[in-house]
Amino acid sequence: MALFIPLNGASRVDIRRRLVDLHAGEILIAPDENTVITQPLEEPRVQVLMISFLPRFVYSLGSPSHDYFFLFPFYAKYGLRPPIVREGPALRGIHQVIARLVQCYLERTDYFEVGCKALFLELLYYIAQQFRDAEWIRSEMVSQTAQATRLAPVLEFVEANYAESIMLKEAACLAKMSVPQFVRLFKRVAGMSFVSYLLHVRLSRSVRLLKETSLTIAEIACEVGFSDQSYFDRRFKKAFGYTPRDFRRNFRSPRVNGKDRRSFSDSYNVQDLGIRRAVLSHGI
Repeated sequence: MALFIPLNGASRVDIRRRLVDLHAGEILIAPDENTVITQPLEEPRVQVLMISFLPRFVYSLGSPSHDYFFLFPFYAKYGLRPPIVREGPALRGIHQVIARLVQCYLERTDYFEVGCKALFLELLYYIAQQFRDAEWIRSEMVSQTAQATRLAPVLEFVEANYAESIMLKEAACLAKMSVPQFVRLFKRVAGMSFVSYLLHVRLSRSVRLLKETSLTIAEIACEVGFSDQSYFDRRFKKAFGYTPRDFRRNFRSPRVNGKDRRSFSDSYNVQDLGIRRAVLSHGI
């Protein structure tokens, strides 16, 4: 999912074969960063700020159901007019939040991950407010609540048995669905596969054990459902950027290998947010 904001000039956006003009400061809400192709209209070069993120950065199955409200504008029916925040009293406030978010993201001071998450949610809240009266948002809320309710038994089971081997067939049975139906619904509601969600839960629990217990790395791996410590090490490093051993050492001392403690985060959500500036030119 992505937000596109031209910083100067105007550009033409091609969204699924529908052309829309986007002017400086306006905000386009797109379901993913590959959905749109932009071209300058008059100026030879236009700078565009793009904020992309994965849905799980905002909402996961462990989140309160109302958190899904943040994502509603991204589920617009693109046969209709694409969701764009144009001129209005709210636009200036949204621009101010974007400026603070970009500053926090680039400066990366202590606990910048927390700041980015808070500011990004504030940004999505103000954007969602612009579309709160749309009929499709109300129907989506009803649908999402019903779907999350169907998955509730699965979430409760994972919470109590995450260290055990949980097969897709078993999870689908708990939701009273076929495996293909369950796979599609879980992906749509959670923004990730069931296997990825289970891995997320296990790694989150391992962080707590690394911080709060004196268990060995091998014991922690086993405790959260990994039978192979080397596989646990690889998955942990891929998620957090450091091995479990370095994570624990960092938590207990100010620095590890010359790196500040602030390099670590209790979850890998911040890696699911990206902010970059692109320059668009004619012919590209």
